[in-house]
Amino acid sequence: MTIVARQSNPDRKSLVAAQTMAGAVLGLGLIGYLLDGKFDTAPYLLLAGLLIGLTVGFYDLWRAMFPPGGDV
Repeated sequence: MTIVARQSNPDRKSLVAAQTMAGAVLGLGLIGYLLDGKFDTAPYLLLAGLLIGLTVGFYDLWRAMFPPGGDV
């Protein structure tokens, strides 16, 4: 039985970053939408959730492209 160590794959990092962006935008957008309905503040919390989701997604994309240790 041979155990193969997982290697760092740039394509995998990009895929994970894209999934994080989509999840953050959709998830935080949904939370903002639901809170808008509860507090009757439409569309402000939805927009705030979308902006925070984009920020989180782009931050993760930046980390995938330019890791702190310089391991591209």
